[in-house]
Amino acid sequence: MRSNLRSSEFTPLAATALWPFTRPGPADGSSRRQKLLLLAIAAGAYALAFGWPIHLAVQRLTAPATDLVAGESDVWLGVAFNVLAIIVALATLVAFKMARAPLSAGRLTTLSLRSAFYAAGIWVLSQMLSAPISAVVDASSASHDSPEISMQADRGLQLVYWITWSIAAGVSEEIIANAAVVRTCELWNVPTWLMYVLVVVARLSFHIYYGLAVIEKVLWALMSAWAYRQGRLLWPLIGIHVLLDALTAVQASVDAPQLSVVSTLITVALVTYVIACLVFRSRRTHRAGTDG
Repeated sequence: MRSNLRSSEFTPLAATALWPFTRPGPADGSSRRQKLLLLAIAAGAYALAFGWPIHLAVQRLTAPATDLVAGESDVWLGVAFNVLAIIVALATLVAFKMARAPLSAGRLTTLSLRSAFYAAGIWVLSQMLSAPISAVVDASSASHDSPEISMQADRGLQLVYWITWSIAAGVSEEIIANAAVVRTCELWNVPTWLMYVLVVVARLSFHIYYGLAVIEKVLWALMSAWAYRQGRLLWPLIGIHVLLDALTAVQASVDAPQLSVVSTLITVALVTYVIACLVFRSRRTHRAGTDG
């Protein structure tokens, strides 16, 4: 199969039992100076995009379990920060590409499109598998009862906030907390197990207001990082993250329960696609073994 990847940036690797498509392996031609620069960019981007959310998460974790109220000025501040996070994430994407260590691979071809749907399916599957973990944690422990936040702002401003929040969450988390962490670790030859530990820490740091229930995010962080490493495609992970977050946020903001049906249909379709790909790959492998 002809690769659609530029050899100077990625090298095609064989499919595996769990990833039934050609996998782009990054080619490391970066100098030590470039690696130091990219490490500084990744660390700086993380601090800018998640420093404030981590601060707020710690506040919510340690605050008494009473409701918090966000006024109109707070909502505008949130919108501004969401825009900042998006800009920082996109700047990080450009910086890695200019340094010849791109975070995303390939053009839109039939092969990459199939891989994209598969990667999005893995992301959704990780969320589904996290649900029972959350239920077990909630049932077996007195998890921290984090305070609810209510907004005192007009409906339009709230909608603007939730939409920018959804975009910022998908773009900044997948680019900075996932891809940039993985790619920086690879450039510095960090052991695989430690790389996944760092990805989990990067993902969970701004979710710690969950208390012990933050454990449910571990599997999501691991599977998302694995899907990124296999496909090296960012846009499907960003797309599904933004889409599902937006549907959930808008559903709550404008009281539109029918949007949950859309989320469910998307989830079922993508998970079904993942299962179908694995079954097809398994049968094809078995047939090839029998013929051989």
